[in-house]
Amino acid sequence: MPLLCLGFFALQLDRSNISNAMTSTITKDLGITSDEVNSGNQLQIAALIAFEIPSNIMLQRFGPPIWITFQSLAWGLVALFQAFVKNKKSFYATRFLLGMFEAGYMPGCQFIMASFYKRDELAMRTAIFYFGNYLATGTGSLIAAGVLRLAG
Repeated sequence: MPLLCLGFFALQLDRSNISNAMTSTITKDLGITSDEVNSGNQLQIAALIAFEIPSNIMLQRFGPPIWITFQSLAWGLVALFQAFVKNKKSFYATRFLLGMFEAGYMPGCQFIMASFYKRDELAMRTAIFYFGNYLATGTGSLIAAGVLRLAG
């Protein structure tokens, strides 16, 4: 359960990092407009929607431990490689890949929790799981403020 919450925390930080980057110099650094940043964000959401069902099929085929581990490593690598983004095309590519690899994480975690907890225990565990989301939402901007002060 703690690892699932930590994963959800990282996922939410990753999804919301673009809004924090907008407060810095991302548009100038990449030579793009704020509209193009928004388009990249929408591309990520479109990939999330498009790959939700295929991701759940892979979850059934490989099993939750293997698939969720693969997803976490894949989106972590893509998030890491965002540091090397230099233009609009690479920005769009990383946003799309993030959406693709993040799709299906939450249903996979629900599947794992349903395998270990009884029906009457699952509601409380789901609430605890979503705490990772709210913790990331609450602390993401604080973390970004500290990181953005490191500029230069």
